[in-house]
Amino acid sequence: MKSSAKEMLDRALEMPGNDRAAIAERLLASLDAQPDRNVEEAWQLEVQHRLSELDRGDVECVPWEEVRHRMGRSASLAYTKYVLRRISTQRMKIA
Repeated sequence: MKSSAKEMLDRALEMPGNDRAAIAERLLASLDAQPDRNVEEAWQLEVQHRLSELDRGDVECVPWEEVRHRMGRSASLAYTKYVLRRISTQRMKIA
């Protein structure tokens, strides 16, 4: 990263959260030239499919608190497995 870009980033990081969010949104938008029509259409079809499933009662919504709990549990388990793999790898290098 050039020093001018680093200086700009440092200044931006000192800004309030809503200003940083607005900057981030504009930067990300600048990376997307034109939306891919195929992707947009595929997402629209997926949204319609999921709404139809909900309307028919084929699926049920899961409360956010439960999703967050499941994600946290999965993340904790994944991190624990990662740490254990690192420990066993280090032991193999020492032996």
